[in-house]
Amino acid sequence: MVKDGKPVEAATGQAATLPADAEDVVNNNRMRRELEAAIAALKLLSPERADRAKAITELKDSADEGKLALIDKASAAETDPALKAQLAVLRAAILISSDDPTKRAAAAKALSGSSEPATRSLLLDKLGSELMMIGAYATYVVQNLFKQHLPGLFDYYIVVAIPAAFLVSALVGAVLERTVIRWLYGRPLETLLATWGISLVLMQAVRSLFGAQNVGVENPAWLSGGIQVLPNLVLPFNRIAILAFAALVLAGVALLIGKTRLGLFVRGVTQNRRMASCVGVDTARIDMMAFALGAGIAGLAGCALSQIGNVGPDLGQSYIV
Repeated sequence: MVKDGKPVEAATGQAATLPADAEDVVNNNRMRRELEAAIAALKLLSPERADRAKAITELKDSADEGKLALIDKASAAETDPALKAQLAVLRAAILISSDDPTKRAAAAKALSGSSEPATRSLLLDKLGSELMMIGAYATYVVQNLFKQHLPGLFDYYIVVAIPAAFLVSALVGAVLERTVIRWLYGRPLETLLATWGISLVLMQAVRSLFGAQNVGVENPAWLSGGIQVLPNLVLPFNRIAILAFAALVLAGVALLIGKTRLGLFVRGVTQNRRMASCVGVDTARIDMMAFALGAGIAGLAGCALSQIGNVGPDLGQSYIV
């Protein structure tokens, strides 16, 4: 590395010779993410519990199989039961997306009997892409209804499509939770197989109803065009609207979880399921409503995606976690 204009060894700080073909390191967003993930992985071994808990949270979205050795080392040394359970979920989340079916099966078995709330989020991750697809097709159906029956109001179809996408996806999520998922909590291996199977069924159902080809969803007139910032840079209105929409959804969910009775019940069931049940909370009903809420939000994502691309049976495949 170069410090104060002089090359030095990064490990020892001693003077070094700069290679003739050395190039400047560009500190872009990708490198920052990699560095942040590496630093978080090292903090897994911190003596401070707060640092270890924060590191686990930071790694949830950026960990890969290259960090498994460090995660295993941290898990072996971890003395806090809650953090140890979170490390197990983190490890499973990495391996479930592995290309090796043996590793995926091992990850599912490792989660057998887990009562961690994060385990359930892994289930929704597998179905989330198809629920996004359902939201996008709901938007497509609403668009066609406006074209046929309310052509004069076509520019406002998105106002109806947003709640429609949420409700349809939430309904599908609630039905799946009641009929399939609820019977598989604590059995991740079976759940993994079931959710993949449901994904295939939903994709085939869409192909049967709408065809295998992509369909187009038109932008309303007020979402067409963009703002020209530079001669070769235009910010499209539809993408600006999606950013604003995402912020509104995030704020709405935060208010729902933090300020409403339903949010209180969800937090109670998540933090201490047995105690919530003891004080009269219908935990099974809360499970269904929370799952439906997540499914509905995925449907909103599908509605938003329909405004920037074609809608097809494989719409959500690029977004599988």
